[in-house]
Amino acid sequence: MKTTVALLVKILVVFLIPIHFIANATNGYFSHGKSIIEKSQAGAGVAQINTNYGLSNNPAQLSNEVEGLSFEIGFALFSPDREYTVQGQPSISEGIICGNQCPFSIGKGNQNIKSSNSIFVIPQFGIHYKIDDKSHATFSIFANGGMNTNYRGGVAYIAPQGVATEFKGTYGNGNTGVDLAQMFAAMTYSHSLLDNSLALGGSIIYAYQQIEIEGVSAFAGFSLNPTALSNQGVNRSNGVGWRVGMQYKIDDDLTLAGAYQAKIKMSKFDKYAGLFANNGEFDIPSNWTLGLAYLFNAKDEILLDYETIQYSDVASIGHSIDSLMNGNCIPGVQGGNGSGCLGGVQGAGFGWIDMRIIKLAYKWQFSNNLILRAGISKTSQPIAKKEILFAILTPAVIEKHFTLGASYQLPSKSKLHFSLMYAPKNKMLGSNRFDPAQQVSVEMSQIELGFSYQGRW
Repeated sequence: MKTTVALLVKILVVFLIPIHFIANATNGYFSHGKSIIEKSQAGAGVAQINTNYGLSNNPAQLSNEVEGLSFEIGFALFSPDREYTVQGQPSISEGIICGNQCPFSIGKGNQNIKSSNSIFVIPQFGIHYKIDDKSHATFSIFANGGMNTNYRGGVAYIAPQGVATEFKGTYGNGNTGVDLAQMFAAMTYSHSLLDNSLALGGSIIYAYQQIEIEGVSAFAGFSLNPTALSNQGVNRSNGVGWRVGMQYKIDDDLTLAGAYQAKIKMSKFDKYAGLFANNGEFDIPSNWTLGLAYLFNAKDEILLDYETIQYSDVASIGHSIDSLMNGNCIPGVQGGNGSGCLGGVQGAGFGWIDMRIIKLAYKWQFSNNLILRAGISKTSQPIAKKEILFAILTPAVIEKHFTLGASYQLPSKSKLHFSLMYAPKNKMLGSNRFDPAQQVSVEMSQIELGFSYQGRW
């Protein structure tokens, strides 16, 4: 027992040390799929049997091919391309006295900045133990996603003393960006009933996240706590949550399934209590998935999932920038006053709405040793046009994923899994709420390559 515990501790250390390299943004900031198999299927697979190493969206599994103790270890190389453009001359020139009516302008007419940091490593690991013919347990570590932007250069026109002044940086405070990373460790148990036609499962999840924000000090006048707004270094947070799921095999061809994860209450980001709503709150939103798997024959299977992510339930993500402009925040030189100010109970956030994603995949048993996969997912990005100013930090505007993948069984009965994801460029355009003469656009495209090895102990 001590040996097993020591091994798990070592695995956690190995995976958590490089967490600052983990960044992802596909369906909002959720990954498009957990395991490499799901990633190769555009995230579909909640009803798929024989895939659960704790890395599936569904903690319930009707059965598993592997006896005894087995494992899966892998990683994905993720490369997002993010940029913003601001068109339109600023409404004020440097040196103009504008008092309390100064606009906030970005660039000198056509500012285009691409984010640096373009390749990230996203690890995952799962252990599976088949207890008997009806039940099994898993332990897994995986990344949910994250957000990362790092803009260097550019200028902004702000008036901290009532006089328009040109400052370096996207928001006038030098290098600008956000680095959010999330890692999860889950213990899962699944049990089959009704002659192995129904499986119920649940997971206890430990969640860890960390964040660093730079370059947003220009909004100090709208913050309840300007000293905990920007450039405070890395801030860490953790919490415990749960996920439940089911699979029901109607007949030999059709399986239905569903999974639900409750919102995870996280400890607050105290270093950024003046930025995120409710004094630094940044919980992980609830989400649920329904799906089916249909076998046309012994070689062909269709997978269809429908997923919802409840971003609007998390204040710091769902609250609109309107909170700064509807009278609920009175800006001041020493900080704002009112519940709608940054850091307040009704404080402004990124203005994300809930996401609904449809995922369709095809699985083909090409030979006894080789399975080929393909998938596509479609959604609407969660950011409204009026939220474009803060969307520069989090340009999560991806709406489509196209994926390919394969699984190959080695002579040792171990397996290799491969996935390739491409998310074509998507762009969103809106007006600068603090200088309507300017039009702001953000855009993103992505590519991801994943590998994993499945073996036995």
